[in-house]
Amino acid sequence: MSAEGQDIYSLLDIDIASIQEFHLRANMLENRVNARAIDVTATRLRKIEDSFLLSDKPLTVPQETIEAAIKKLRSSLTSNTKKLEARELRILCYNVALIHEEQDLVDQLIKLVDANWRNLYFNGLVYYMFAHWVSAPMVIRNKVCQLIMKKLTGYQGSIKRYVALQNLSNLFEENGPLRMAMLVKARNISLQESPTILGYRPSAFLHSYYDEVIIQYVKLNPDLQYSDIEQMLDDHQSSRCNKLVCCDLILAEERSNDALKQQQVALLARRMLGDLTLSTTWAPFREATPIEIEKLEKANLIVNQWYARRVIETFFEVVCHDQSDRKAFWLNYINYIDGGFRIAGSKAVRTTLQSDSRVSGLLSRIFIETSSTTLSTAALILYIRNKVIVEFSDVGCVYVYRPNDPIVAPLKNRKSIESLSGLKNLDLGNLVSTDYYGKRLQETGYLRHAQNWQERLRYWINKKLIVPNESSRVDISQSIPVCTIPEKTAIPSSSQPSLFTGRDVKTAASKDNVKTSKPKTTGRTTKDTKKKSTSPQLSGFSFKEEYSFKKKSKTIFDGHCQLMATPKGLHLINLKTNRDKLLVQRDFADMPDVQVWVKKENLRGYQAIVCHTEKEDIPMGSIKWRNDSIFFNHPEGKFVMISLSSI
Repeated sequence: MSAEGQDIYSLLDIDIASIQEFHLRANMLENRVNARAIDVTATRLRKIEDSFLLSDKPLTVPQETIEAAIKKLRSSLTSNTKKLEARELRILCYNVALIHEEQDLVDQLIKLVDANWRNLYFNGLVYYMFAHWVSAPMVIRNKVCQLIMKKLTGYQGSIKRYVALQNLSNLFEENGPLRMAMLVKARNISLQESPTILGYRPSAFLHSYYDEVIIQYVKLNPDLQYSDIEQMLDDHQSSRCNKLVCCDLILAEERSNDALKQQQVALLARRMLGDLTLSTTWAPFREATPIEIEKLEKANLIVNQWYARRVIETFFEVVCHDQSDRKAFWLNYINYIDGGFRIAGSKAVRTTLQSDSRVSGLLSRIFIETSSTTLSTAALILYIRNKVIVEFSDVGCVYVYRPNDPIVAPLKNRKSIESLSGLKNLDLGNLVSTDYYGKRLQETGYLRHAQNWQERLRYWINKKLIVPNESSRVDISQSIPVCTIPEKTAIPSSSQPSLFTGRDVKTAASKDNVKTSKPKTTGRTTKDTKKKSTSPQLSGFSFKEEYSFKKKSKTIFDGHCQLMATPKGLHLINLKTNRDKLLVQRDFADMPDVQVWVKKENLRGYQAIVCHTEKEDIPMGSIKWRNDSIFFNHPEGKFVMISLSSI
């Protein structure tokens, strides 16, 4: 274009470049219009598709209507004159959860629905199973699932949503969630979209049925990215599912022994659950089974062991400038650190540790800051069993205190202290000393890091902290080991047990530590004596043996049970029924002075059981009680769960 032409465009204030690119801009506008039209059409198609999918929402009816239907159903149990209409049965199908604690009502509803079947009942029954798969009583859930599968098998229609359910009716069996997880994996689709397989909207992914589907899916896909797992859990929004999935991942990575993956799993669990060092984080959820409770406790223990390992390694490598001998020693005992750990030091020490990724995320909870800003000395505080062990970064002594000692008692919850000097108490005396008669051990004291200190400290730990025959490593296929063995206390001679006489266990429960005597002969006949006797028929021996055996019993669980040593072993007695179960088979016939001691609860609620004699203390496992269930860790490592009502 000539210079004169350009001047004309300039005089008219017209952008000549816009005119030259007009065809390009027109094409871009056309593309935008077409894209918008495509988006609008796609949205309409999705709405049409969703309209064919089953709703994941309950039927919207007034509460008064629901209550009236339930009242009518209850009346139908005793009167055949009041028949429920199809509309009322449909409402009840959606609201089985309101009556599933009353089995007779549910049985009546199933009977009426079965006899007066309509296909529209599918929606309500399937909704109930999806929404209440976890909370529904097992018996009720099985009955409802059997009705659904029965009606799906007999369905002869052509409605696609019901045909989809018919083809996959086995998803309502007991292992249905596992089948769903396998189906999703085989079809290679997103788990969040899996409800569409059954003709439901993706929002049904929020229902509790998918708790189990997600748990099974994660197990079937060990190579899943943690980011994908986190996204699934975020979309599902179930604290129960979060805990169980994190537990499974933690237990799996404990087997792998891969430190990097363990750290990644711990980070994922922390994002999903919160502070993993708090016992409340691992508290059982509602309707948790005994197996799930045990799994939560194991995961809690394992995560704290991972953290303990990282803290010990970092402390002795970074703060102590690679004290490899002390690091190696304490790493052997991380499985016994049941009360946690703390690090105390100056602001400079905290800054140094903050730069190490292994512990930087833990410092806000475990670090105790001193008033000094530059001092390089620091202290590692380990809570092992019923002792507090303090190691310092400078090579000197290791100190052992009781938890209630004024020196260390405040440290558990403190964020700051004045200095570290108060943690060193040489007045305690030597922890391990040697004289003409051999090694002498104290309950508390100090031990210098010199002259085979590892051997001497290991000897003290094995004698004072670790129960004989107890595994030093958590076996995730077994139950959790005992973790609290308080200091023994002498029993006064006045409380020594009497001869092992047949006595009423209820009397024994109330007079556990009172000396008893043999029953006096009375004028009652044998028949009357048998009638009045309430002594339990203990397993494995006769009453004739009882009278020749000296024993000690211990009442536990708020007077509901009693532990009793007999010539055959350790028995658990239900004081309500006067029946017993033999927990540990052991020959106590040659130990007439045996006594049963029950220790204080540890952080996981277990109480250690020890049969005490003049010569030795014999560990008999550990026990705890929750919701009518008794959990017993056998001294040989076996785990037993006992229902108290079964004894």
